[in-house]
Amino acid sequence: MKAKEILKKLDYVPRWVWYMGGLFVAPPVGLLAVYLVFHALDHAASIEEQEEQEERKEAWQARARRQRANPGNVVSGDGYEVRDAGTEDFRARGARANSRAAKFTPINPEAGVDEVLRRGREALSIIRDNPGLCAYDIAGRMKWKIRAANWDEFPVIQKWFAVGECFSHLDYHLLRGAIRAEEGADGLVHYYAV
Repeated sequence: MKAKEILKKLDYVPRWVWYMGGLFVAPPVGLLAVYLVFHALDHAASIEEQEEQEERKEAWQARARRQRANPGNVVSGDGYEVRDAGTEDFRARGARANSRAAKFTPINPEAGVDEVLRRGREALSIIRDNPGLCAYDIAGRMKWKIRAANWDEFPVIQKWFAVGECFSHLDYHLLRGAIRAEEGADGLVHYYAV
């Protein structure tokens, strides 16, 4: 059995319990014996760890040598293949991917920026119309592109994301000085327009 495995099994009980047991079973020698056992096991485990790291390094270097020696730059043996981008197969795959990508509408980065700005304005508008709301309530009044009839039907994880985005807009408006935040008696932070 390897030292790391033995240590793992012994560590089911905290080490101080082992030391106390050694102290009570054989007072002067038991404590020293427990210390020496754990010290020897720790040392052996660190040597095992170094040997494992060396083995991983050698395996990686052998794989790299095989890759350089293989004229097609195909490395296999560990369940997958790595191919050189210059091979004919890779070029054909790239051409197919480009032809599929050409069918899709390109992404417009300005549209994403406009959406973020719109949501920021929406959060500010909600605060102006309903002063004293917390971030959860503000996020619940914002318009989201999700298949839910209302805020109560939102999945919980989506509520987390929505409130997080709402917080980012609120932080922005706080830094600009457009709103102020006050902690209420309920322990929540409430937002007011300035």
